[in-house]
Amino acid sequence: MLGVNIPFYEIHISDVFAREEFRHKSLISDIAINVFSGLGVEGYEKALLEAISKFKRS
Repeated sequence: MLGVNIPFYEIHISDVFAREEFRHKSLISDIAINVFSGLGVEGYEKALLEAISKFKRS
């Protein structure tokens, strides 16, 4: 991700903070554009819609 300079979103179907402790620390969330967690599969749609609006060419 940093090596190729491609913006990305981190998406988790379940709420990682409601799960085991080892899942609470992400190695990539600090460089992600946004993190969607605990929204079920709707998190994918929300991330896609945000990306479309954010990176829409004028």
